[in-house]
Amino acid sequence: MSGPGRDLKKAPMIGAFFIACVLLGDLVLAQDCVLPPAVETVHIKYVFDGDTLQLKDGRKVRLLGINTPELDHEGGAHEPLALEARQYLQRLIGQAKSIGLYYSEQRRDRYKRVLAHIILDGDIDVQQRLLQQGLAFAIAIPPDLFNQSCYQQVENMARKLHRGVWGEPYYKSLSLDVHAPDRSGFRLLNGTVRQVSVTASAVWLRLNSRVTLRIDSKDMVNFSRGESWDQLRGRFIQARGWLYRKRHQWRMKIHHPQNLIIEPL
Repeated sequence: MSGPGRDLKKAPMIGAFFIACVLLGDLVLAQDCVLPPAVETVHIKYVFDGDTLQLKDGRKVRLLGINTPELDHEGGAHEPLALEARQYLQRLIGQAKSIGLYYSEQRRDRYKRVLAHIILDGDIDVQQRLLQQGLAFAIAIPPDLFNQSCYQQVENMARKLHRGVWGEPYYKSLSLDVHAPDRSGFRLLNGTVRQVSVTASAVWLRLNSRVTLRIDSKDMVNFSRGESWDQLRGRFIQARGWLYRKRHQWRMKIHHPQNLIIEPL
């Protein structure tokens, strides 16, 4: 006997059991994510990148709940796997018989893009598929938190399997206890909280002399803390979001606790 079946018979039983668990895990996660009914059926004109596209009626749509590697449409200096994310989205859409949009609470962002989840053929969650392939990061930005818990579980599975971005050194979490930031944009960070400042407008978590996390007062309601913010001093944290420079300092806004993992005491 030749082919995959023969190879599996030769494999140790513990290895076969592990493979079965991984496949079952993907299946369970796929079933757990809620598939909402599409509010509107649309037609796609152009795919800009893995999380942004244009409809034939001219509207630009930004996929909710995820962030994919960035394409440089002017200079061609694409982030690793950006082209793969766009091609994967193009392929999914090209195979679909119907394309539906599901809106969350906030309809548009500051760039006037429509914010939505995309459902293909009534049973394919595009965001979930991108996460499963390791071609996107889960990101929670209130008030649009639909499916975030499930998206995070899907991402965790892709990370364990080192798929896509999780096997790419470019996206490795930057240790601020050792290194300084070298670029802006969507980043994964980790480090020790050196200083905590609480003002009327925000909580500021300084990780080193040049990097500070900001949690705006309007987002405080999302953080149900049983301890004071000051008790975070000296704790190790992991954060994700968009890193930017302001007044010679690096900053990152944290909107939701899913984007801020705090090492337990």
